[in-house]
Amino acid sequence: MDLLVSEARGPVEGRRVVPPSKSLHQRALVLAHLADTPTRIEAAGEVGDDVQSLARSLDAVGRWTNGAWGESRESRSLHLGLGATGFRFALAAATLRPSGARTLVTGRQPLLERPHGDLARALERLGAKIKRRHSGAYRVHG
Repeated sequence: MDLLVSEARGPVEGRRVVPPSKSLHQRALVLAHLADTPTRIEAAGEVGDDVQSLARSLDAVGRWTNGAWGESRESRSLHLGLGATGFRFALAAATLRPSGARTLVTGRQPLLERPHGDLARALERLGAKIKRRHSGAYRVHG
């Protein structure tokens, strides 16, 4: 299925009900942090550990500002627990930090043993500077 999304001609406003899905909640969090204005996300019921880990990681870096994810160039460590979806989003988002920023994307050992190399190589082909550490975590240089 092909989907064409036109560029917004003004602010995008609306209210969407997201079904209870860790994957969809995490996507909503990433989009909220990329928005120019504060975005409110309300979850119906319990929010899982994976979603909370990604929310903490995104909050640690900040919002999309002046063409970069966050304003600080300080080193950050993003711990995603066991959340593979959040890990992949955080790895990609870390490449958007300001030039010179260093980000360690990590999690619990079972997560670090999972295959993330294809994503890292794809991001490198796009110009990202990513190194896998012996622990399985990834160091990203903005």
